[in-house]
Amino acid sequence: MAGAVPAKRPLEIFAHMITRMRFSHSVRNGYALVFGLFLGLCILKFGNAIILDRQILAPSNVAEAWRYGWPLHWAFWVLVLLGLAGLGVAGVAGCRRLSPAWLMAPPLIWFGWQCLSSLRTVDTALTSITLWHFGGCVACFFAGACLLGSRRACGWICSK
Repeated sequence: MAGAVPAKRPLEIFAHMITRMRFSHSVRNGYALVFGLFLGLCILKFGNAIILDRQILAPSNVAEAWRYGWPLHWAFWVLVLLGLAGLGVAGVAGCRRLSPAWLMAPPLIWFGWQCLSSLRTVDTALTSITLWHFGGCVACFFAGACLLGSRRACGWICSK
């Protein structure tokens, strides 16, 4: 047949699958490294209590940035960027579903309850920064569960 596309051999298909798996594995590992570095930075520079966010001043020079803690709202913007990158990684490498599914519901229920209870707040500014903080915690949970988690890693939570 003239003009027909030759069928790929099984070995070529297998090689393509292995290359794709290696690429998605390296993308996932790269994201895990960057996310882990961010969490380490959070412990070092964003370790102050959320209630003190108003009292933490932005560093004015490199020496202050090295020595003192940073304002917490900086971490939220970095987390938003990491979340968007995580969506890209999930598109390239795929999302691993943590089983059982009921393990995904409690953080969402808890965060929904916090948002609902924030409607009757006494201090709007403190509630706002606290909800950002709680939302970051939920985002980190789902990044770990969907992008970085595996059934092997959660063996102590879910039965096999």
